Amino acid sequence: MNTRNPADATSAPDPDVRKFTLPIDPVQAARYAYAATDENPVYFDESAALAAGYDGVIAPPTFVSSMLDYSAGPPESGLKPDGVAQDCFPAIVRPDARLMGGGQDIEFVKPIRQGDVVEVTRTVVDHYRRPSARFGELEFVVVESQVVRQDGDLVMRIVDTLIVKQ
Repeated sequence: MNTRNPADATSAPDPDVRKFTLPIDPVQAARYAYAATDENPVYFDESAALAAGYDGVIAPPTFVSSMLDYSAGPPESGLKPDGVAQDCFPAIVRPDARLMGGGQDIEFVKPIRQGDVVEVTRTVVDHYRRPSARFGELEFVVVESQVVRQDGDLVMRIVDTLIVKQ
């Protein structure tokens, strides 16, 4: 729900679209499930997944939403002081900005199977400012990600809000 005042808009949404392809690797998905302390057998065992009504072993639902990109990333010299890659966030966010997560809404449309390949398309859909008594003016950048499986099916929609102090 967008409760911002349109008069507070700082600019039109960033036209840049960031895309990346994410292979749903079974080992990485299993590691993610273990790290999340979720040992549901549908993430590890074909017969358990089939018995649960899936057509194969699935990835944990939040596996994809935890990814900002799918690459090896830059060397240490290419990281900001907080350890994040310089170009990880939309161009509307200055490289020296301080960021904090402001929430994430996820719509799970269809299960993602291990072995699938999905394309994630991230688009800035809103950018606005709000005053903060403690921090002065804060910016909010809202990014929507559409996740589409190799068969063309939309499997997930993710909306992230970033709180930015430029």
